[in-house]
Amino acid sequence: MILHVADVHLGYRAFDRKNEFGVNLREADIYRAWRQFIEAAIKRKPSLVLVAGDLFDNPNPPIAAIIAAQDLWLLECPVLIIMGNHERPLVGELSPIHVLNKNNVSVFTTPTIHVDDQGNTIFCAPDTGVSYPFPQAKLLLAHGQIQGPDEYMHQTNHMKFDAAPYLYCALGDLHHFWKKDNMYYPGCLTRLTFAQEANICGYLEVDLATHHVTQHSVFSRSFVTITDEASAQTYLATPGKDEVVRIACDLKEDIITKIREKSLSLKTVRQTPKNSVVGPGKNALNTTGCTLDEDYVQYSKDNKKDHLIDAGLKVIKGV
Repeated sequence: MILHVADVHLGYRAFDRKNEFGVNLREADIYRAWRQFIEAAIKRKPSLVLVAGDLFDNPNPPIAAIIAAQDLWLLECPVLIIMGNHERPLVGELSPIHVLNKNNVSVFTTPTIHVDDQGNTIFCAPDTGVSYPFPQAKLLLAHGQIQGPDEYMHQTNHMKFDAAPYLYCALGDLHHFWKKDNMYYPGCLTRLTFAQEANICGYLEVDLATHHVTQHSVFSRSFVTITDEASAQTYLATPGKDEVVRIACDLKEDIITKIREKSLSLKTVRQTPKNSVVGPGKNALNTTGCTLDEDYVQYSKDNKKDHLIDAGLKVIKGV
């Protein structure tokens, strides 16, 4: 049995709220979900753990993210990690995943066929920013876009490979669960943006002998879209607090104030794009998230300016 996880984004931060230890609350959310995954991996005792890219949120993660990632050394099985697009370093520098390359953990920043102790072959296909051929192997571990998911239909830089020769394709980059035949995206480990509002986030447990794949969830903060006054009142009457909320309708200021007091963050979208559908699981507000970098990526994709994404993110993140 193997565990397949992707798009953890350790070090991700959003909003200004901090917890009692002074850690950004959304960053702490990621660490909480990650600890649950590590605890599950220790308990389940897999024969292999596959991390399909974007373990870190950026090429210069905070020290807390690096310390959290080192929990992989606690596992009693081999762990394979490939570089994702968020971890690609600046020219002349190393990807942060290199600090994990010891003990039971092997990291791959270049395309490599890895052979484990049982003689199984795994083609490790990191996101290097350029295309390359995919050789045959028993398993595929890759980070990038493929043809199939609706989110990627407008892209031209898909990974191109024949999935048939692989027993299982462990993929990363798509932020929600998706599968076709032997190809699987587990999605983000925990919810990051409104694009995952109605999604189950987590990791996959894969039985290669039976070809059975089980989805396991971990902690995810609630994201809520309010589309009318009725849904606003429902939200206010619901127990709990610190949800991430967006308002996609006109509401009275006193109601907005109450929502702001109850939520972790409030984003108001006054005008709904023409012919769009708003609600849980929908992503039609020209806003897939609540951070500047996420909005910039979506804007670039919508305007077919994908070639500017990496450069723009570097400017936004100050790297």
